[in-house]
Amino acid sequence: QEPEYTCSGPLREQPAVHTERVAWMLAMNPYVVVADAIPYPVRGTSNFGMSAVGAIESISQGARYAMAGPEGTYPCANGEAKPRYLAQATPLWPLGLGLQLLLAGLLMWLGWRSLRTPAHRLARGTRIA
Repeated sequence: QEPEYTCSGPLREQPAVHTERVAWMLAMNPYVVVADAIPYPVRGTSNFGMSAVGAIESISQGARYAMAGPEGTYPCANGEAKPRYLAQATPLWPLGLGLQLLLAGLLMWLGWRSLRTPAHRLARGTRIA
């Protein structure tokens, strides 16, 4: 349970970058696919306000922050931004794996199409060297 707190200090508007519009491209990265496929324990915050996460879990969290997009308001405690941890509710790795397979299939089809012999269009008696 989070302790009750109030934000103090002047309120100001900040520009928001909408990362959710292009984050689907991040899902194609093989590191993101592997990092998101690994299950992690649900974490809270430690005594110092930061959660102890590894490098691979940080990749997964970064991709989830990008997919979530900007927050309408920033949670704060005494005027300081308070980080949040996104749980692995919806897996991102099936989207990334599906996009990788689709791209690989498209590239294989384009390669096959460019390398096939156009024997059915040649005149009778013409030989391909």
